[in-house]
Amino acid sequence: MTLQATDLPTTNLHTTIKQASDEHHQALVRLFDQYRMFYGQASNLNRANQFISKRILNKDSLILLATNENNSVLGFLQIYPTFSSIQTGEVWLINDLYVDEKYRGNGVARLLIKRAVEVATMSGIQMIRISTERTNQPAQNLYESLGFNEDERFIHYNLPVTQASGLDKPATGSEKELEHHAEA
Repeated sequence: MTLQATDLPTTNLHTTIKQASDEHHQALVRLFDQYRMFYGQASNLNRANQFISKRILNKDSLILLATNENNSVLGFLQIYPTFSSIQTGEVWLINDLYVDEKYRGNGVARLLIKRAVEVATMSGIQMIRISTERTNQPAQNLYESLGFNEDERFIHYNLPVTQASGLDKPATGSEKELEHHAEA
């Protein structure tokens, strides 16, 4: 699946939102590394470069950049496509959103999300999902101000595959019941 923003960038005062290209690759890699460090990962520019390069090469994500009048990268947003069986449609996951510290508080994240919503609307996307740490109140406030609602129906779980340890344990009574319904 190829994700693509329209060729026309969105401009707001001195901030332009456009699809990532080779022109801004190194700046994007630096910001992506800072984003990972924000979430407690060690700095690793080589790993960041490999990851971003692979996403762009495979065209399996859409990366939007915010740039200023000097063409400096202010922030980025990365979208991954997925699907909803319940809605029987395509869903986008905004997995990464980061604004350089020196440009925060100027509406850059808001512009990135608004552009993502515009592109999703033009592409017929059913829903956009976004998540953040429970302690990131500024992000939560931003998402809610843009119309995102906290999911109150589903609880999401993560399993680091390299650390999977509960797979060999015998099923509990409720798990056996669930397995019975899944097999029926």
